[in-house]
Amino acid sequence: MSHEEKLLALLPELTEEEKDRQTREGLADVDAGRTIPHDELLRWVRQLTVPA
Repeated sequence: MSHEEKLLALLPELTEEEKDRQTREGLADVDAGRTIPHDELLRWVRQLTVPA
């Protein structure tokens, strides 16, 4: 299991309605050009998970 998969496993379970709502919001963000490169997101997540 990759580091990213382990992080995803820690997220709470969402209802189908919540998944649908978040998916629609995400698609609207993409349509509006509000995105960031994947590697930038991974760098940010890794900074959050590095022990102090």
